Amino acid sequence: MVRFHPFRGWRYNPEVVGDLASVLCPPYDLIGPEMEQSLARQSPYNAVHLEGAEQPDWQQPAHLRYTRAAALFQQWRSADVLRRDREPGFYLLQHSFSHQGQTKSRLALFGCVGLEEYEQRRILPHELTHAPAVQDRVSLIESCGANFSPIMA
Repeated sequence: MVRFHPFRGWRYNPEVVGDLASVLCPPYDLIGPEMEQSLARQSPYNAVHLEGAEQPDWQQPAHLRYTRAAALFQQWRSADVLRRDREPGFYLLQHSFSHQGQTKSRLALFGCVGLEEYEQRRILPHELTHAPAVQDRVSLIESCGANFSPIMA
């Protein structure tokens, strides 16, 4: 049986960041260089500063890409930009968007899921994922101790 349990999430502190719309960003694989710059200009606390974009600067040494995000994540926690929930919980997200002229809506449930072997087919892999992108996300998670780009299911 798949292990799925609550966790203590981090939330933006609206008293520090102001309008929450200014700090949200799409998933990293939808963010190109122009969008990344635009989002970064919206707020010094925009999640893109942690999340990055699909095409990281591969000229930059790997340890710098992830240690900068980890240091910024720690700085935001220390400055009360982000607050951790006191109790573990599951998180619901309702997301509305336009597609082909129609408004669509989906509901997602977030929690911690245990690792499973792909061969067991209890947890299905994200589609069309390439090794460099997987390594990028794994390195970011390991450096920061947090997942800034959870997969909606």
